[in-house]
Amino acid sequence: MIDPCNLNEEQRIALEKAEKKKSQERARSKKYYHSNPRRVLDRQKKSREVKKKEMDQIQTQMRNCAITEPEPEPEPDFTPDYIEAENVVVELPNKNSNYTQEDIINLLKNDANIKSDNTRRTYIVDIKRLFKMTGCVDMKKCLNSYKKMLNSIEKSEYSINSIKQTLQSLLFVSDKYNILHNLFSKKKADDLKKFFKSAFEKFKDKSINELEQKQSTIAYPSFNEYLNKVKNKYGEESKEYLISYLYSQFSVRDDFKNLKIIDDIRGANENDNYLLINKNKMIFIINKFKTKNKFKKLQYTVTGKLKTQLNKWIQNKKLKIGGLLFGKSSLSPFVSKINKSLGYDNHGAINMYRHMRVSDLYKGDKQKLTFEDREKLSNEMGHSLLVQKQYERNLEISDVKDA
Repeated sequence: MIDPCNLNEEQRIALEKAEKKKSQERARSKKYYHSNPRRVLDRQKKSREVKKKEMDQIQTQMRNCAITEPEPEPEPDFTPDYIEAENVVVELPNKNSNYTQEDIINLLKNDANIKSDNTRRTYIVDIKRLFKMTGCVDMKKCLNSYKKMLNSIEKSEYSINSIKQTLQSLLFVSDKYNILHNLFSKKKADDLKKFFKSAFEKFKDKSINELEQKQSTIAYPSFNEYLNKVKNKYGEESKEYLISYLYSQFSVRDDFKNLKIIDDIRGANENDNYLLINKNKMIFIINKFKTKNKFKKLQYTVTGKLKTQLNKWIQNKKLKIGGLLFGKSSLSPFVSKINKSLGYDNHGAINMYRHMRVSDLYKGDKQKLTFEDREKLSNEMGHSLLVQKQYERNLEISDVKDA
């Protein structure tokens, strides 16, 4: 056996050649996959089927011989291991395909027009949920009994919002990959689209009504009350207080992960988020967020108390230019832990901050609010005025002195 810690010249050369050969083989495999994605996926599917058949035969023999062995572990569920979308052309299943779950997931995996991995992952989760709800083998069989299919969806154990999202994704993949028109006549395809569009609108309406009912039953504190509770429990120099106060001033979504500290905007990536710090200003620049297609970029100039707190944080953590302000992880679990520690068990995580911010704006005499006031906050938070109105909550107390 070669000792990797003590290689002679001949062994080192042999090892380098082997590594080079492996690298070339990987490159050839990747190139072949990009040129023939459907063929590769079909080959992998056949290989899995052969292995499954062999395993079934072995298990049958073991049972016949009265040998008791543990059940084999199930194959791991699909995890999005996305290839580089820009180099992939989506190849539709052959014309005889009935669109199984695997067919549709492969279409989503290899769709170059879906730029966001989170969006891709959401569609894949929704399609898996659809097949689980309905027990479908493939789309053709299910859609031939479309009323029974919808009945299974409506009577499933999932929430109204999950059902709405599932129907929305069904409509998306049907349009995107022309599934209905590939399976049925134009008239039947149009009728099916209309049928499921109506079902989606019904659950969308139910979702809005559910939200309104929730708004009327759950009381939220004002942001000042909330900040006082955080300060009393964790202290004003804590990360908990800093995050809470930051969101009271700049109420974006969970957009502060992987946020890089820079001192020059030149050369910044349009798809990354930054805290720009120079001699005169401190500015949050949010390029990557949920509603980017509408708002393009969110920007907030930091002043006063928040600027002082952020400077202390950066100094105490010894963060440098190019470092990450709050690390790589999402802040949602951290915020959820804060909320639960304060007794807000059913109020969510970062969305609670956004609700409080809007509710603070809408409290009191709503007639005094100008359109400009509402529009300014909606642009800052990166959502529409309609969503902002839906964020309004019942405040459980009146004004508290500034925290």
